[in-house]
Amino acid sequence: MAYVNKYKITMATKSGSISTLYMLEDGYAGDLIEYPATTIQLQYIPRSDDIFEPIYASQLSIGIDVTDDIENMPNLTTLNDRKYLCKLYYDETLEWQGWALSDSVQFAFTTGRKELSFNAVDGLGILEKIKYPLAEDYVLSDFNDCMFYIINSLNAIAFPTNLNVITGISYYADGMYNRSTLSWADPLKQSYLNFALFITDDYQVDNCLSVLTKIVKGFGARLFQAQGKWQILAVSQFAQETYWFTEYSNAGLVIDSGTTSFNGLIDGYTDNATGLFFVDNSQVKLLRKGYNKVQFDKQIEYPSNYLTNGNLKKVTYSSSLFHAYAWTEDVNGGLIFVAQYPSRLSNDYYIDITNVVAPYNASIRPNYFPNIGFNEVVQISFNSNLVSVGATTPDAFFILRIQLQTPAGFYSIDNNKKWEFGGSSYYFEPYDAEVTLTELSLILPPAPESGTIYFEYVLAKPASSYWKSTVEANEVNNFSFTIQPAFQSYQCIGSLSNSDEYVYNADLDLGFNDSYNGYYSYKGFLADEDGLNLKNWYRYEYLSDKYRSLSQLIIRQYSNNLNKNVINIDSTFMGMNTDEGRFSGAMRIKATDTDPAQISVANKQYMVGNTTIDLFNDTIQGTLLDINSDNVEANIFEIINSTSTPPFVPSVAHLRSNGYFTSAEAYAANLTTIELFTLDGITDPDYGDVFYEDEDGSVPFDGEYLWYKVVTVFPNTKVYQIRIDGVIIGIYT
Repeated sequence: MAYVNKYKITMATKSGSISTLYMLEDGYAGDLIEYPATTIQLQYIPRSDDIFEPIYASQLSIGIDVTDDIENMPNLTTLNDRKYLCKLYYDETLEWQGWALSDSVQFAFTTGRKELSFNAVDGLGILEKIKYPLAEDYVLSDFNDCMFYIINSLNAIAFPTNLNVITGISYYADGMYNRSTLSWADPLKQSYLNFALFITDDYQVDNCLSVLTKIVKGFGARLFQAQGKWQILAVSQFAQETYWFTEYSNAGLVIDSGTTSFNGLIDGYTDNATGLFFVDNSQVKLLRKGYNKVQFDKQIEYPSNYLTNGNLKKVTYSSSLFHAYAWTEDVNGGLIFVAQYPSRLSNDYYIDITNVVAPYNASIRPNYFPNIGFNEVVQISFNSNLVSVGATTPDAFFILRIQLQTPAGFYSIDNNKKWEFGGSSYYFEPYDAEVTLTELSLILPPAPESGTIYFEYVLAKPASSYWKSTVEANEVNNFSFTIQPAFQSYQCIGSLSNSDEYVYNADLDLGFNDSYNGYYSYKGFLADEDGLNLKNWYRYEYLSDKYRSLSQLIIRQYSNNLNKNVINIDSTFMGMNTDEGRFSGAMRIKATDTDPAQISVANKQYMVGNTTIDLFNDTIQGTLLDINSDNVEANIFEIINSTSTPPFVPSVAHLRSNGYFTSAEAYAANLTTIELFTLDGITDPDYGDVFYEDEDGSVPFDGEYLWYKVVTVFPNTKVYQIRIDGVIIGIYT
């Protein structure tokens, strides 16, 4: 079956263009039915005037004159909200598509002209009822890039042909390609999220709208449909005259990139050259209070069980037996299978080791394991019951093999329950006649390094001299793998003054970092493709202004836009055909204005808020939201509640000069005997690195934004501009 054009609904507009709405029906095989439109209105319907609201849903309000052919008019009495696909063209160019709704349909009950009115939606609201589509082989520890989740979520709207996606975000971390390296270098394609962010503690999967919201909001952007494509644009960069973009196919492949501009100027009607002008004297300036502090508080969340299918309930069938999904079995001469118990919370692994040549063992292990950070504590628990099949007492025992893979190599848990570099296993005592049921809960010591943790359950027999003439079996179930986290809470504050009178509370779900840059598995951990922490984030337009975490950078963008009273515009204006192209929600708008001077909007940038575009009358009525691309002076700092302090790395001492207002003065200055310090063995500091007054890095150097000559690798020197928090913001070689 396929969606085929069934209805063609046309409207001539006052601008001299033609708007055409096609309604496609799955499996339709008849002639094209045509109706005139009485109204077509495209509406953007955000829930508020907050510029950082991440999802801007849209809908069409459609009216058609069916008087002359009532019998063939669209049938909107069905419960199927995907019966009709609506595609809006403006002068043969696709502008918008969505699904016709069978709710709130109106039909004029008169003896005169008869009009059918209904709405079509872009599908973003529908996504709230659709669970994120899980792959059959998903695991909680999976990392995928952010675009992977975005594409999968948007495609769940299930258009016959899903729309392309355009992103306009240029926020980068160290190690990423940026726009100067590759024009298509999109941070969403280079930032990876653990799937655990989208799984609740009771293993319920987030809906697709929630997945989109978390990612888009985390990057300080908004998502909407315009120009026949999905648009994901960072607010601060959308406010620029031009911004970098990357376009993806609906399969997630990069198909275009570069810079773009789509700027509209609402000018006076007389001698108008822009195609946009205010009408009917209905314009109102709306002043909204700004904020002197932006604050983000986060209690760090961890999955309740990192093991996929820890209860063994998801099974596969092979070789006439059931096996646990996402687990690996190793057996030679014995038998391993899953015993299913529909009435229980957990199935059992049944491990049967036969009296064969000793020594002998059989094992099970999960296929996937989480990353843990330095100093974090892991707890492993399960139930094990040794079954005596023969007449004699079983003498088998099990081994729990636990290892931590780090860049330096393997650590293993030894017989004393301590981490040992190298080693092999942690051994449990053999079963005896009195105790065959074991409820194990093993708490490991704090991790000596960050890495990936593994474990394997092994049922073993000793050497042949100890064997008895029997068959022994082991029932194992209810596996749990949890982390007692070192990272507890996170707070980021963007402060413009000492006042707390006006505080904006941000809500972000990703991009916050612990005090140590290692491997982590908390929800919202943003990593590179190797699972390592992404750090030292910056905005492409301000390369030297770096922040340790993405959340810091985004809070900076909040501060940039909310630091003063904003002036929104509630207005009606005309101009679907502008000098920049057809008007849409993707247009950045400016307005001419001189009255009064103290609240003039002449130099401000705007994006559309709650807006109705009337295609017949060529009018746009709505609220224009004040945005900017400034980079204001603000104190952006973090407060981290964590025991995960980094392992000791020798600091590096650097002699410095006194501070000077210019780089030239510092370059000519003599060195003093005063030392600055860098951590992590940094010998040649770069933009974003931090100078400290002490060796252990507890006191950042207050550089007062002055220039200093500093020894890098003796006797080499560079001249640095250093911020009040010790961060390098300028380099003169």
